[in-house]
Amino acid sequence: MEQGMQSYPMSGYGAATAAERNRVLRNTYWLLALTMVPTVLGAWLGMALGINKILSPGIGLVVFLVGAFGFMFAIEKNKNSAAGVPILLGFTFFMGLMLSRMLAIVLGMGNGASLVMMAFAGTGAVFLGMATLSTLVKRDLSSMAKFMTIGAILVLVAGIANFFIQSAALMITLAVLIIGIFSFFILYDLKRVREGEETNYITATLGVYLSLYNIFRACWRSSASAAAAATDCAAANRPDERRGPSGPRFHCSNTAIDSTCAVCGNMFTTPASVQR
Repeated sequence: MEQGMQSYPMSGYGAATAAERNRVLRNTYWLLALTMVPTVLGAWLGMALGINKILSPGIGLVVFLVGAFGFMFAIEKNKNSAAGVPILLGFTFFMGLMLSRMLAIVLGMGNGASLVMMAFAGTGAVFLGMATLSTLVKRDLSSMAKFMTIGAILVLVAGIANFFIQSAALMITLAVLIIGIFSFFILYDLKRVREGEETNYITATLGVYLSLYNIFRACWRSSASAAAAATDCAAANRPDERRGPSGPRFHCSNTAIDSTCAVCGNMFTTPASVQR
């Protein structure tokens, strides 16, 4: 990754030169690739330490939101200084650590490893597709970005509601919407860099990383939720051996609670990805 200024001054739309735009885009791609390393390390360490057993769904959500917002605030404050990149890498390590909780749950399933690999491949395909589209789309996407922001906020509200409702069907629906919304944000962020509207590669990397993070989690969570819902439905038809005065007591799974906590945590990133 090239060293030097993280941003370039510009007086208006398209004011940055082609060389400056290419340099920001190149640094964004290099830094984005670098962020994968602490993310993987954080996820590995989290599973090794058993974060999923230490943090309950509610506490995990609070830690996730407070930590992520704190890191994002620090990144924006230091995006034009030498401390910006280390803080961003620390943020991605934290995100990997928080990701380990849901990864441990999914990998504990019979086909968990295949679900994670499919999500990884799907996320990569989305990124390549949106990166290619950013070179082809010529129209201004600002108005659509506002519409998508409203949609993301509605998904956030639905995710919070589902924390209490615990609906697997709503969980899957939200995951599909998250994939669509944040795929657009990748296109939007990369297009802004290519056109010289975003001149800070740390900010650009943060936006694209958050979108990829959300898409990855939504991909395997939707598949895992569908599989878990099918298992729970089958289990619900088998009465527990213990019986009370009112009849059979049925098995209950916490999968919906865990998945919904992840959706609520995911959606806090929406303002950061569009507040340019």
